[in-house]
Amino acid sequence: MIWLGLLRESAIPGHYTFQIGPHRNLPMWLFAYALYRFKKQTKPEETVFSLEDLRWAPLSPGRLLCLDNRAIFMYLEELEQQTSYAHVLHTAGLNIVTLDESIEAFDMLTAYYTGRRE
Repeated sequence: MIWLGLLRESAIPGHYTFQIGPHRNLPMWLFAYALYRFKKQTKPEETVFSLEDLRWAPLSPGRLLCLDNRAIFMYLEELEQQTSYAHVLHTAGLNIVTLDESIEAFDMLTAYYTGRRE
């Protein structure tokens, strides 16, 4: 977790704190895995999620990977640019994320470890 940048040492030796925000060492594909795993575990039939759900809901990528809204949006934009797995819609001040219903979470890990890109 330290390698990913999710934790940092605190001033007290042997204690750590969560590092909230973007993480330089967190691959987009790991975020995508967490995103699709969240979908499968919470609302498998749904394809539309709010940015707030992705940040605050239990099991969400925001909570799991210590990401703030800006970091989630950054990863979503990268995923949208590189694949057709997610689309971000900006309407009336709301950010809605649409996910491809034919994709499984494990597909993201396969793409990462095999170097396959859509």
